[in-house]
Amino acid sequence: MRAARLTLAAIVLISVFWLPAASFYASGDMIQGLSHLTRISQEEAETLPEAQGPVTLTFGGERLPFDEASNTYFIPQSAQTEGYDGAITLETEPNAQCYLFAYDEVDKRQALEQSVGVTVYEVLDGVCRSSKVIFTPLPVLTVQTQTGEMPDSEDQPGVMSVYAITGGELSVERTAILINLRGNTSKLMPKKSYRVQAVNADGSKRNVSLGGLRSDDDWILNPMYSDASKIREPLAYALWDAMNRSGVRAASSRIAYGEVLFNGAYWGLYGLQERVDNKQVGGDKRTDFLYKIATNDRPTASELLSCADTEVCRAFELVSGPLDSGLSVWAMAAQYIEAINFRRLEDVPGALSLENAIDYGLWAMLTQAHDCHFKNQYLNCVYGADGYTLYKIPWDLNHTLGDVYLDDPAVNYTEFRVGSLVMDCVFEALVNSGDGEVASAIVQRWAQLRQGVAQEETLMEAAQTLFDAIQGPLWRDSVRWPECGKGEGNADSIDDIRFYFSEVLKKMDERIAGLTQEEASE
Repeated sequence: MRAARLTLAAIVLISVFWLPAASFYASGDMIQGLSHLTRISQEEAETLPEAQGPVTLTFGGERLPFDEASNTYFIPQSAQTEGYDGAITLETEPNAQCYLFAYDEVDKRQALEQSVGVTVYEVLDGVCRSSKVIFTPLPVLTVQTQTGEMPDSEDQPGVMSVYAITGGELSVERTAILINLRGNTSKLMPKKSYRVQAVNADGSKRNVSLGGLRSDDDWILNPMYSDASKIREPLAYALWDAMNRSGVRAASSRIAYGEVLFNGAYWGLYGLQERVDNKQVGGDKRTDFLYKIATNDRPTASELLSCADTEVCRAFELVSGPLDSGLSVWAMAAQYIEAINFRRLEDVPGALSLENAIDYGLWAMLTQAHDCHFKNQYLNCVYGADGYTLYKIPWDLNHTLGDVYLDDPAVNYTEFRVGSLVMDCVFEALVNSGDGEVASAIVQRWAQLRQGVAQEETLMEAAQTLFDAIQGPLWRDSVRWPECGKGEGNADSIDDIRFYFSEVLKKMDERIAGLTQEEASE
């Protein structure tokens, strides 16, 4: 279900919120395991003895996700049902009196959106225990490291559990993991990014399917820290999914939201993210080459062809590819550099997919992907009957949709600005070539997109869908990480994203219309 056959809103729902095709189940007015408790008012709760510790809530014999500092349990719920889903267990002593305080005027939808929880009390022999329960519309991921310390740059063993609603029931997927810090700029932030690898008891790789993402052993926990709204990166990936005409050959990552706890401490809203690798793009390891362009340290084609290192050559990293094909492992990367440097269309290497280059260029303009002009791309080089075809794939999209990098830690290295249109390096060369056929292809493709995914109302519908669905988790994340801020920017609304799309669409319409005028004047 990849691509532009789906509406943008459908892509957002399927890929980001882990929703099955149909998700309407019988459910009650309180989750089973708490529904039988005696309901009490706030006034009655205040008459109970002072709590001496937490209650114990379990699922499948294991304690549910619990933040020790706030004495709060986190339990996922489906946002697609009216009542509460699944069943849990309140572990109590015999003869204990158990109570539940819940606001009568707050229904499930409001509880999920407003972070309004319930409180469970257990009283025995004059001793009271209590805990708060928060219901979240997102899966909950818990990570328990072997040392109890936060992960650093070295692989650290641990266990990850993913709690979600599946088929109307609470479920958990648990796996041993290795976890370590990842990223460059993200390492400077208080809320870090992590690489998570699922392993068996003997340390070998273990493929696990988590919450609708592909079955794999390797994921990213993306903090989305610099974006106060937490929707830009998922939306930018969904836009590429909708605009990409090359299908799996140019498939990028997918992000699924979840709330994360590390070692018994609430850590906020994260995106569980697929990696871009040979599996993601349906590559053939015997013939195809997949490169990551990690930096702006751009080599020349001759430097690439003479490079003896088979893993890294300046900006390029070899992700996958044959070492015994008879070609230099950097031969296709050199072809790409030639494509960037061409001056006449007839000089463009035949390996470049023109359709993909146009899609990528228009996507980069629409999302203002400043950081993806040359670096933060994957290059998938697919071998076929006519030789190799090169496909560009976007990556690392935290600074998009008006958020741009600013070298100032006081503002999380980010500011909001609608500047000039972003030109991807290949797309810029295509536009500047002055070729009439290329100009016509760009104008035609943009006209198609403006009738579909690139309509302002379509873009805003997708943005609103994302934003509405994470209101409770977003509020909790902002409390956990106040430095990220909810006051400035668009954490309390998406008004600046609305302004962004309005301005960028006008600029793109004007610029692309100008291509036809330039052609006519020549």
